[in-house]
Amino acid sequence: MSYQSRSRAKSISDATAFEGGDGIGKCCFADGTSDEVSYYDCLLREGAFFQDVDASCPETSPVGCCCSCSGVESYEVIDEQSYKFTGGLRVTSRCTCEEECGVFHEGVSCEDIEGNIDTACLKFNNDGQQYDVRYPYACCHPEVNESGQVTGWLCANVCTAQDCINLAPDNLLGFCPNVFYGINCDGSNNSGSGRMCDITHPVFEGLPVDCNENACSSDDLCDEGEAIGACCLLDIPSLTITCTQVTENQCAAEDGGDTMSCWGGCGVSCIPGICPELQDDGGSLLEWCPEDEDGGDSDGGDGGEDIG
Repeated sequence: MSYQSRSRAKSISDATAFEGGDGIGKCCFADGTSDEVSYYDCLLREGAFFQDVDASCPETSPVGCCCSCSGVESYEVIDEQSYKFTGGLRVTSRCTCEEECGVFHEGVSCEDIEGNIDTACLKFNNDGQQYDVRYPYACCHPEVNESGQVTGWLCANVCTAQDCINLAPDNLLGFCPNVFYGINCDGSNNSGSGRMCDITHPVFEGLPVDCNENACSSDDLCDEGEAIGACCLLDIPSLTITCTQVTENQCAAEDGGDTMSCWGGCGVSCIPGICPELQDDGGSLLEWCPEDEDGGDSDGGDGGEDIG
């Protein structure tokens, strides 16, 4: 998932008056419309919430036909080597399609490409391998008891890294990061990418994932920079800030040239307000990404600086 900030309006992330989600604000939708609703109602309707009802909504992106894993209607496991699905095409904005790691066909109706869906749903990863974006990937997430203690690991086939992060238990005590075995939206691979829970992946041929092999320790993936979190990227020429769900090491690799990266932390989602804003007082770009209290990377990995 990626969030592109194009408005100076304050988001819910810096509001104390909206605790509880009952305050009314402006909810902007991908189709260009808006409504005055509560924060939680806006989340349920998949909109972007702003406290100021007079705020300007972010620019909407073009609409077209998107092929993505999130658009698949049903999956069916035939045997250990066979996995089929139905659907995958639906009308969305370019932004929504990119958040779902899909293939976007601008200005094209889905009916026009239904007969050629297998080709319309293909893209390449960073290794030059072509794959169908409709296949899901394994996500290992901890199972916890009522006390928040980890009792085991569960495996779920999900579409994106954000979907995997969303499976983290709310009452988990300590830190135990979810592990995503998929291809990121930008085409980059995670450790062990291209694997599913129940069968050998039809494209990447990765063996089924055994989540019970995972250790529940913050000294593991997170400290090694291999756990997924929020990565904020600043495009220097356009001064545009985007957020993507990748590992800390992958976030650090984006830093250089016309791009600056800022690490948001392990297991953190790309929600509005997670990325630091540029200062209006003309401050140095080098001050855009704040250091942690120790003046360095709090997670101890090799990636960019942590926010906060």
